[in-house]
Amino acid sequence: MTKQLIRIAAVASALNGTFFRLGRAFTTEGVIVEPETFTEDEWAVLQSTSMLHISPAPEGAEVEMAAQATVADAVKAAIGALEPAGFDKDGAPTVAALRDALPDLSKKITAKLVAEVWSELKPAP
Repeated sequence: MTKQLIRIAAVASALNGTFFRLGRAFTTEGVIVEPETFTEDEWAVLQSTSMLHISPAPEGAEVEMAAQATVADAVKAAIGALEPAGFDKDGAPTVAALRDALPDLSKKITAKLVAEVWSELKPAP
């Protein structure tokens, strides 16, 4: 028996379709997570945040989650190897630069994925 995954989605009014909480990006499309991803205190924060909708993940989310994790790992590695021109004026990596760096995965590299990966990697202010 597989454990139930959770879908956390930003509500439609989130700025640019993305809402940040606990150092992670949550999009209106939703992010699939395992329940153990967050502590009890973090779950309390997420559940009390009106800009997020939390629900069970749809069927087949396990396969999608595994595929996204593989692409996300490749994007993380590629960010570390980008030249300065591969970053925008705010210091974030560009989708175009990452697609150029990972041509075999270019169709899977989206602005949403880059935002999620960058939220985990970006230096603290």
